[in-house]
Amino acid sequence: GDKRERVSNDGEQDITNALLKVTREGKKTVCLLEGEGERSGEETGDRGFSGAKAQLTKSLYDVKNVFLMREKTIPTDCTVLVVGGPDKDLLPETTGAIRDFVKNGGKALVMVEAELKEHYPNLVALLKEWNIEAGSDVVVDVSGMGQLFGFSELAPLAIEYPWHPITKDFRLPTLYGGARSVQAGKVTAEGVSAQDLVKTSAQSWAESDLTLKDPIKFEDGKDHMGPISLAAVATVKGPAPAPTPVPSPAPSPAPEEPKAKEGRVVAIGDADFATNSLLGFQGNQDFFLNVVAWLAEDADLISIRPKEPENQALFLSRQAQQNVAWIALVLLPGLFVVLGVVTWWRRR
Repeated sequence: GDKRERVSNDGEQDITNALLKVTREGKKTVCLLEGEGERSGEETGDRGFSGAKAQLTKSLYDVKNVFLMREKTIPTDCTVLVVGGPDKDLLPETTGAIRDFVKNGGKALVMVEAELKEHYPNLVALLKEWNIEAGSDVVVDVSGMGQLFGFSELAPLAIEYPWHPITKDFRLPTLYGGARSVQAGKVTAEGVSAQDLVKTSAQSWAESDLTLKDPIKFEDGKDHMGPISLAAVATVKGPAPAPTPVPSPAPSPAPEEPKAKEGRVVAIGDADFATNSLLGFQGNQDFFLNVVAWLAEDADLISIRPKEPENQALFLSRQAQQNVAWIALVLLPGLFVVLGVVTWWRRR
């Protein structure tokens, strides 16, 4: 048609984005909920979502904030609503707006943290309506895999992904910080289909004692042994639309009946995995972007993206710098001097 896009770079990302711009019908918007202490796309610290926002922008999504306390309803241009780990529980008016949004075919990514400091009864009850259960626990991983990357046993590493379009051919580990269990419910709900999405290893458990008394030990009968589900996905069918009146005599072929709108929800028991501190870890960024792409019905964007080269600097403490200096300037040269003297002495 009349769409034109000039590519000034031959990078894979640039060419892909240009193709998407000329083939996509309209622009899609990711709305970040704010008002209850959710992670912010403007915050550049470890806790912020600025890195995630930048990646969404690269994938050609518009990103904006939504303050439901003021706006009361979710704007019609929101393709995906992101609830990024609120510090406080959502107000009933807020959960009601999200419920109506999903019921009418909206898409939502809900990240709910472990209740170590605050409780989230309204948000947990909303997830339960979609047959998703958020456990009153915190996941402990003693496999040692997280410790290899410098994290504690409260940072579970996930390596198992039940089949779903989001995780198709996904084999990268993802890391979470202070996560709670989130799994598909055991009961069936009318019009709702839910399944687990991410699981930890068998060397983990859901710890029910949220005081985390040291040492943390598994207690049979109280705690639940792994693998533990950290995320779940649900599709929610909305009310069937009224049938279109058919004139008499009926035309041939008969017009198709309008389909019920389908809402989509992905719930994750942690928000830290998508923050600036952990987004760059192995598969975290790909998993986050795949979740948003599935919610936005952008199946062509679900993939494992090539890693961009980074300028990684090594920062040493004063003691570490002194140790390096002693090894490089004293120990290693001294070792060669000693070996030289020993060799000369033997040849005498």
